[in-house]
Amino acid sequence: MAMVTAWRTVPESSWPDYTEPLRLPDGEVHVWLASLDQPDSVLGILRQSLTATEQARVDRYVRAVSRQQATVSRGVLRHLLSAYTGIPAGQVRLGEGPHQKPLLCDGQAAVPLMFNVSHSGARLLIAVICHREIGVDIESFSRFTDMAGVAKRSFSRREFAIWAAADPADQAAVFFHFWSHKESVIKACGRGLLVPLDSFETPAEPSDHPTPVYLSVPDSDETNWFVRVLDPCPGYAAAVCMAGAALPVTMYQVTASFFERPPRAFV
Repeated sequence: MAMVTAWRTVPESSWPDYTEPLRLPDGEVHVWLASLDQPDSVLGILRQSLTATEQARVDRYVRAVSRQQATVSRGVLRHLLSAYTGIPAGQVRLGEGPHQKPLLCDGQAAVPLMFNVSHSGARLLIAVICHREIGVDIESFSRFTDMAGVAKRSFSRREFAIWAAADPADQAAVFFHFWSHKESVIKACGRGLLVPLDSFETPAEPSDHPTPVYLSVPDSDETNWFVRVLDPCPGYAAAVCMAGAALPVTMYQVTASFFERPPRAFV
């Protein structure tokens, strides 16, 4: 039985900052890492980019931290899509596709631009790609306390056996490796619970190269799915899943300087 090895921890600053010129060619994936804990100056910029409906939705949260995280998550997404399309962040039109998967409304980019968003703990990930379905997931190691129960319900037999056999000091890393991979696959497929988590297996070994995942997706002609581990920061696991081909992934950090740049089209 293969064992999960070489669990990596990386410094907070290992992902490069946003730099110009930036392009998103067809056949490449961009993944952006941001902190959900932003200074008031950035929060103000992000809130201004939200629509009135989005602001009202944010304001319904009771806890201040929840309002802040919702503002950052939606606002950063809007500013990233603004950078790719050249459309001001507040004018980017967002909608939902089949199965309520968020999308960029047609006619705003030179090519079909797809994205996916995930946040956990104090971190946010956004993946962007052209033409293809994409899914991304980030998980704080503090999210679950009943890892055994979740693993029994959601892992394949092989995945559960690998997790159960891991050194106790590594079990959280192993668990969230599998969980983030599975969630990224489900989000890329866009079918939710129609694809049971225990119906497919994800790679046991962390790899910087996209690895095929075999599963059947209802009402979809797509049969090729590839998943790749991401190293966001200590205490977190993350993965990205793409449809159709194993594509190179470029990773960036969103820093405060990003919001000081004027919108321009990068696609």
